[in-house]
Amino acid sequence: MNDNSKDGKTNQTRRKERAYQPNDNSQISTENEGDSGSSEHQSGRITRDVDSSLGRTTIYRVAGGILGLLRQIVSKGLCYMDDHGERLETRLMESKKAKAEFLETAAALEKELVRLLEQAEKLPEDPNEQE
Repeated sequence: MNDNSKDGKTNQTRRKERAYQPNDNSQISTENEGDSGSSEHQSGRITRDVDSSLGRTTIYRVAGGILGLLRQIVSKGLCYMDDHGERLETRLMESKKAKAEFLETAAALEKELVRLLEQAEKLPEDPNEQE
């Protein structure tokens, strides 16, 4: 569905605007340094408490990589959920339309059957007819 709201924006436009935007913290780096893998945002994992031996730059790099991954999955998740919601709304509208058409056809058949039965009641009984 491509519904426009009163502000003239489509759902897709709002989705793109809502995509996680980085906080304006220039100290956190989300870029890879070296060849640590194929993912856009690779981060080294710290499995112990942070101490002074790691250094501030390393901590920022690791935290930045994690933050970048978080923003990426949140953005993708929101896009998927928005798209899925639109698909569900479309299917719901199709289902409601099919139900209305079904009920309309069933009512027409019922009306025709009642009319036919009423006509049959008005006919004289046939003595040769077997029940």
